[in-house]
Amino acid sequence: MSGQRESPADPPSDFGSGLAVLGDVDGDGWRDIAVSAPNARTPQSAGTGAVYLFSGKAGRLVETLRGDANSRGLGSALVACGDADGDGTGDLLVGAAREGAVHVVSGGTARSLGQVRLQTRGSGLVLCDLGVRVTGSNRELGVLVGHPAFDGGEGAVSIQWIRPGTPSWTIRVEGQATGVAHTGFGRSVAATLPWDGASPRSRIAVGTPLLESGEAEGGVTLFSGNALSEVARVHGEGGAESLGSRVVAAGDIDADGVGDFFVTAFRWSHPRDLVHAGRVIAVSGAQGKVLWIVHGSAADERLGFALGRTDDWDEDGLDDIVVGSPGATPGGAVRVLSSRTGKICHEFRGIEGSIQFGFRVNAECDLDGDGRADLLVTSLSPGGGQSRGQPRVEVLLNRASNRHLVLTEP
Repeated sequence: MSGQRESPADPPSDFGSGLAVLGDVDGDGWRDIAVSAPNARTPQSAGTGAVYLFSGKAGRLVETLRGDANSRGLGSALVACGDADGDGTGDLLVGAAREGAVHVVSGGTARSLGQVRLQTRGSGLVLCDLGVRVTGSNRELGVLVGHPAFDGGEGAVSIQWIRPGTPSWTIRVEGQATGVAHTGFGRSVAATLPWDGASPRSRIAVGTPLLESGEAEGGVTLFSGNALSEVARVHGEGGAESLGSRVVAAGDIDADGVGDFFVTAFRWSHPRDLVHAGRVIAVSGAQGKVLWIVHGSAADERLGFALGRTDDWDEDGLDDIVVGSPGATPGGAVRVLSSRTGKICHEFRGIEGSIQFGFRVNAECDLDGDGRADLLVTSLSPGGGQSRGQPRVEVLLNRASNRHLVLTEP
């Protein structure tokens, strides 16, 4: 990894494509923020990628992790994970899609703990943390991996357990499933937690947003256990809505003992000319039954373009969700929805002049340690004339709409 900077003339690097929170790297008492830019470049090579670590308190740049010729597309997947090295702090998974590899970064020191090449490869890469399990002296990090471009576009998902070691890490694949060619199988993945692959109540959801029968209505397939036995399929309504573009695990909404899921179709269109209004669906993990639906209310709103979990806003005992609507006017919006009912608990808007606020979201973080979730949102700054705005990350604390920080690419 290099320490090179990009020139002002370089093309967009997708800064803000990935958002995660790690430990207190700079020692100021606050957790710090990781922001990926998978198309960032060095003078020697384009698209090597980078992950920037910012102080969660002051917003200053703490560390830069850069890709190189052997780790192109670094930051194409960015996920906080369990404590891989046993130091008491959760760590970070950083995907490099073009090489089919995952780098494991210490959440406490930001140093590399190692890297592994996955058993399934493709040009796409989606990661979901399954936690850490300890058996005797062995410590393994579980990862659910989606590879939508695997085997010429057939797509694949796999459950992989990574065991730290020196000089290399080993991988054991416990389950794998493949999809139908060119359906986007594996473009989004989620799992019920804590993961127990031996339990018949464990569930994995896999998005197939390009699934079509005439048009790309999309869908989601639910699997059970390490064997990835298919349980149910949920299909889109048609009209190229791309159901399954995003999927996130929920709690047990319907109280049947099986975890449920939230699924989005940000290209869903209302019959009355509300093109690409978008929708969010709560789906039963047991049988794929639809529990509730929330629709966008304006054309090009793209409700559900971004999706994430947050804490319990309505105090009903279930964690709630945050949903990005980057096309909402003016400038985009992020809404907190009740997991149980889909009711809007709160709406956030970008700072004045923001464009596409809600392009990416992360609300599974508590930067200042007050016990309440904070919010990271990717947006664009205002452009000038024909120029496109520059991506930035807006940081909101304590459920308030006041900005704590605005992060931009160094």
